[in-house]
Amino acid sequence: MRKFATLSLTGGSCALSCSYCSSHYISSMEGVMSVDEFEKTIRKMNARGVKGFLVSGGFDKEGSLHVRKYLPVMRKLKNELGVIFNVHPGVQGKDVVEEMSDAIDIVDFEFTFTEAEIKEKGLKRSPETTSRC
Repeated sequence: MRKFATLSLTGGSCALSCSYCSSHYISSMEGVMSVDEFEKTIRKMNARGVKGFLVSGGFDKEGSLHVRKYLPVMRKLKNELGVIFNVHPGVQGKDVVEEMSDAIDIVDFEFTFTEAEIKEKGLKRSPETTSRC
């Protein structure tokens, strides 16, 4: 058993159509599409020796992973099990970033600055609105 596992909060689905991914990367991840399933999966994997979790998934049309509802259980599992969370959250607002600070150990932010990069990802936004935090 690996010491680090990859989890997708959206299974294999993503609202974006990035040509470099097309949901390829998330399709190989363990799908945990509800908070209960997320917690049960982490507890089961941790009991088998997994210590850390990359949490990712498909983004919405704004380029965000809907991670907020998972944060309370992440805090609980960090305290109870001592697991490590590495999250790929996409574009998030300042409020969500602040909420993530005590639940997540590593944040993999992807910065998108140019019109071409935004178009490549299929985002419906401008460079000015891509960085919200």
